[in-house]
Amino acid sequence: LWTLHGLGALNASNAGADRAARVALRHPSAAVRRNALMVVRRDAQLWPEIRSAGSLTDRDYSVRLRALLAVGELPSTDAIGRALFDLGRDSTLLHDPWLPTALFLAARKHATGYLAAYQQHVGAAEFARVMERAQRGELDQVVNWSAPAVDDATWDTVRVPAHWINTKLANFPGVVWFRTQFNVPAAA
Repeated sequence: LWTLHGLGALNASNAGADRAARVALRHPSAAVRRNALMVVRRDAQLWPEIRSAGSLTDRDYSVRLRALLAVGELPSTDAIGRALFDLGRDSTLLHDPWLPTALFLAARKHATGYLAAYQQHVGAAEFARVMERAQRGELDQVVNWSAPAVDDATWDTVRVPAHWINTKLANFPGVVWFRTQFNVPAAA
């Protein structure tokens, strides 16, 4: 693949070389899949191939990373943005230190569809509130994570107390909210 890339053969005028790179997206070896994503031509036909190959949910995180970076270079579409929003709800992205950032970069490129999916998810009123706060520069306070209405059903469980480095969030580059539940006796 890298020889074809170095020779400049991975372009629309060389159908055989182009097809070889796209077929490699489904190769049994993660290293081959990752390298295919690094050299394959970025065009509108690449998105359905990345989806059908399962590159964004590959069991190898380095393949996922290269897929997200490739998607970030594709022409902006609403469909890709919506798919990226859905992907962002997968908590396994947090198991890798680079995937959240790569998802953010790809979502920025396909922002219209991403934001439309977010609005559909949270509702028009909440979306308007979040956008208003974001426009004022209150990005660190856009979502009130402490609000009882925030759905935490998909949040991961982390046992505390614990050393942060020993939790599944050890490589997470951002702010984390925790919740706990307890019952208050009626006599209290």
